[in-house]
Amino acid sequence: MNIGGLKEDDFVFVMGYPGGTTRYRESQSIEYARDANFPFLSSWLAARSNALREIGKTDEDKRIKFQSEIANFDNSFKVFDGGGRRLHQSDVVAKRQAQETQFASWVAASPDRQKRYGTVLSDLAAASAESNKYAKRDILVRRMGDATTPMFRSIYMAVADGKTLSDDQRTAKLAEIQKGLADREPAYEREMIKFFLKAFADLPEGQKFEGAENLFKTFEGSGRRAAEEAFAENVAQGSYWTAETVAALYGPQTMDFRPERDNVRAFATALKQEKDAANARAAVFAGKIDRLRLLYQQGMAEMKGLTPYPDANSTLRFSFGNIKGYAPREAEYRTPFTTIKGMLEKDTGINPFDVPQKLKDLQRTRDFGRYGQGDSIVVNFLSTTDIIGGNSGSPILNGNGEQVGICFDGNYEGLGNDFYYDPNMNRTISVDIRFVLFVVEKFGDAKWVVDEMKVVGGAKTKAAGY
Repeated sequence: MNIGGLKEDDFVFVMGYPGGTTRYRESQSIEYARDANFPFLSSWLAARSNALREIGKTDEDKRIKFQSEIANFDNSFKVFDGGGRRLHQSDVVAKRQAQETQFASWVAASPDRQKRYGTVLSDLAAASAESNKYAKRDILVRRMGDATTPMFRSIYMAVADGKTLSDDQRTAKLAEIQKGLADREPAYEREMIKFFLKAFADLPEGQKFEGAENLFKTFEGSGRRAAEEAFAENVAQGSYWTAETVAALYGPQTMDFRPERDNVRAFATALKQEKDAANARAAVFAGKIDRLRLLYQQGMAEMKGLTPYPDANSTLRFSFGNIKGYAPREAEYRTPFTTIKGMLEKDTGINPFDVPQKLKDLQRTRDFGRYGQGDSIVVNFLSTTDIIGGNSGSPILNGNGEQVGICFDGNYEGLGNDFYYDPNMNRTISVDIRFVLFVVEKFGDAKWVVDEMKVVGGAKTKAAGY
């Protein structure tokens, strides 16, 4: 490890295991992420987080229990919300379309290229148009019967199964359903069902879901919201739906109409039909897309005269760059280094901006040991190294191969980097190794741990008051 410090424009590199990227996708794929998938995921994650927070407001034990899930949802929300914003703001779709226009001209200029790549762009466009015809609705019908709605999922599975079971089989099925419903949170499920019903209501014309419209189209505005809430409460918190009444769906059905049962069953039946149609479109697309994307990538690489680096796939990758700040918007600039002084500026005494008193004292007395720089200690730094989810915890090293930090995040403005990398915006955020060792030695009183490491650079231990 090197504690000699870094300065702007210094060379650094990262060795790590980034999860996955899709840097070479066609414009239609990026457009789908920007306009359908990312907006859904961000709103869905926000709804999950908000529902758990509301429950925690009146139940302290549950508030504590849900903290980890809420943090996970909030973190994932930032990924998709920020990613969608960057895809818009950076005009990624338009830039890829411009490349495709250039590609079409390049192909048309050569009979040989026409033979190899002549229809790849039109074939991609046709396959995507068919697959994404009802993209926003398809996302919803694929997701609604998931683990966020355990009671509705049990009903949906019974309807989708469509089987009449024997008495012994229903008894076994009842035990299975009871197990699946054991840990559910009815208030959470109610909110998630409401989320999906509102999302169905907000679908554009031409993508409306018949199962929802049959139940709610006679209502408007707040009236529809109220009807949707009543439906959600019936499923999640009403007196009718229990493990026993779900199991009864696997037996002979009575002819009398019970709205609390039959409206839900009709909705689940329509959802099953629409989900089957969505999956069929996806299967047709999947049967074509691998070959088309391979041709697309090969042709693009040939046109550009380069061998592109491979997409990340959780295997070891090397990424190099420089220490550098960035301007997220006009008249603003993010410097490449932050210090303990900046931590104290943000200190509110409330988590997560709650600086421990000992750290404040170490800064006040400038008791930095050998890790200080000027009147503080560098905490984090920015670099242009190209990372993505999975790189957290990766070592970042200087040009001599000595560790100078640990990668832990990327900047908000750099999200969307699974599709593209923008050298002007994308930044890796790393904790400076000096801060790590300072916390171990001075804050944690564990100098013996540091003594077991090979640490180079910097001056020898300085007295307090340096």
